[in-house]
Amino acid sequence: MRLTAQFGSKKIRKPSHVSTPTFTIPRTIVDWLATFLAIAVANLRPTAIGGTYSFVVCAFIVFCISIFYFCNGSAREKLSLHKNVARQLFLLIALNFYLLIRVNLMSGTLPEDSFKGFLIMWVVISTLFLVSSCRSMTRPFFDSFAIIIILSSLSLIVTFSLVASGVPLYALKIAHLDLTGYDYLQNYGDVSFPFTFIANDANSWFGFVPRSGGLFREPGVFPPFACWAAAYAYLRKWSLPWIAVCLLASVLSLSTVGPLAFFTGAILLAYKFRIRPIRALILIALLGAALWPALYSMEFIGLEDKIASQSGSFADRQVLFWGAFDVKNIMFGDGFGWGGVSSTEGISLVSQMRVYGVIYVVTVVAIYICAMKNIKLWIAGCLPGFITVLFSQPISTDAAFLVIFFSWAAFQETSPRDTGSKMHPGSSRRLMPFCLPTN
Repeated sequence: MRLTAQFGSKKIRKPSHVSTPTFTIPRTIVDWLATFLAIAVANLRPTAIGGTYSFVVCAFIVFCISIFYFCNGSAREKLSLHKNVARQLFLLIALNFYLLIRVNLMSGTLPEDSFKGFLIMWVVISTLFLVSSCRSMTRPFFDSFAIIIILSSLSLIVTFSLVASGVPLYALKIAHLDLTGYDYLQNYGDVSFPFTFIANDANSWFGFVPRSGGLFREPGVFPPFACWAAAYAYLRKWSLPWIAVCLLASVLSLSTVGPLAFFTGAILLAYKFRIRPIRALILIALLGAALWPALYSMEFIGLEDKIASQSGSFADRQVLFWGAFDVKNIMFGDGFGWGGVSSTEGISLVSQMRVYGVIYVVTVVAIYICAMKNIKLWIAGCLPGFITVLFSQPISTDAAFLVIFFSWAAFQETSPRDTGSKMHPGSSRRLMPFCLPTN
């Protein structure tokens, strides 16, 4: 290479083929960063660990995001956010500020938990922005999150099978996690082999077997995640056993919402026969109406036993559901205190309407509806979660739960520049440091 220098008014001229070097993050590092972020988010609420170690997890997330932006400072890949994801993030940001202000007005001061939740939500928003705008991280992140749910499902099945075959539950205990808000329940939070959080037990055909939520704090929280993972795995064209594991684990959680796995399984079967999503939903809804008496009276997980026994699980939800319609301030809610027990007044999205107002509920639902961009995933994998939060669980804005409503972005078209190769959204090839078998 030869450089020529000329004096006077002329400048030194370099050969045209010499270009300024640029730095790009290696493909493997991007994959691992996405995987670490997925693992971290999967350990925020409503997982069992998230209630106790959320700030530690958030610190790790901030570290991972900082590493990416530091390495990506001069990278060729540009961040590009789909307009529909932008809508979801805007709504989530607005909701976060609304909750901070609303809770402050409820008490007249700024509660510590409210400010903590505000900061955690910003970490989640930053994570979702990064993995949605950096197209090379989108699939690895959501793939990793789905694999975590699949492994949790497998762990639940193994624990249930060992206990049902006669192994004492105490013999499988490997650790105990003190769960905030569940301290009064004996043995709640035991971790059993391989890695299953135990809530309580139920007397079944197999004797006393554990009721578990897998990685999550309650059995009723697990089924919507399992249904989503099954639908995600199907649309990613992963092997059938991984889909079946999620659906079976949902039922074995012995939760009332566990049978939602039958809905997801039926929808996926309809997709297999090339029935369009809306038609499949109508068909399965009619079939479900016909089978409702059997589902209603199903032992252990049906509503009939819970209604007859007037268990706290059903009675609290029933009272709070109907009480929500007596709201005085329908726009901004009545705050806590109207139900007598503030910790349960937001036990479902409907009851949260009386706490935070219709503005809150409409914004949350709008975030969910944006996920209908991928109607197949929404009906099979997101609708069970929507039904769960509407009537049963207070996880409507929890970090890990929000992930399933942003996961539709993993199926958007990606360019070779984004992924490093030509790839269609339905392709079974994975952008991951590790792989699951595909069909």
